[in-house]
Amino acid sequence: MTAPATSQPPERGAPSARWSSVIVNVAAALAAHAMATAMTTRWSAAPTLTSIVATFTFAVIWMQGYKRAGASARVMLCEEWRNPLAWILTAGATMCGAFVISAVLDDADAFYCAPAVPWRIEVALLGSFTVGLASRIGTERSLAIIAYPLSLIAMLWIAPFYGYFSSAIFLGLSATARCTDQPLVQIAVVAAAMLAGRALGDLLARWLVKA
Repeated sequence: MTAPATSQPPERGAPSARWSSVIVNVAAALAAHAMATAMTTRWSAAPTLTSIVATFTFAVIWMQGYKRAGASARVMLCEEWRNPLAWILTAGATMCGAFVISAVLDDADAFYCAPAVPWRIEVALLGSFTVGLASRIGTERSLAIIAYPLSLIAMLWIAPFYGYFSSAIFLGLSATARCTDQPLVQIAVVAAAMLAGRALGDLLARWLVKA
């Protein structure tokens, strides 16, 4: 008598998990971008207020998506630097969605290109490192659902300008903003630095947890 077949959990990097992680990140990014665009173009809100509202919007959507994602997708959401294909899909989908939002609501260049925002690679590197560290520690302590959002809220006044410290989201959103002081080459360098910072934070957290 043969034993009934049992379903195995999807492997890390499986198509379903990859798509789920991409959908969660892109949905959160575009919802926050739409909110920032509406506040900038329709209500002329101050950049600080827009940044706060956009960050909370991203955090809430991301948490809801995380709750509905499968186990493998949850791992990928906290380890974007480990899956290049998911990273590329997230960047591309975010950029396409941002173009659509700009066509419907107008662009939010006045927000993303605000001169008061510090445009520095050190900010991107430190922020992504902090997010990587917090996300990994949260994952190890079964608190991943709040670790990333809380780390963003701690930096809410600047998180939207750096793609919520996701290099893929940053690249997708920055490619649509027409900021004269942010050439495409510099955007690519900052995105690479954020990817490295996220990886370093993750690796350090693994060592601290297991030490």
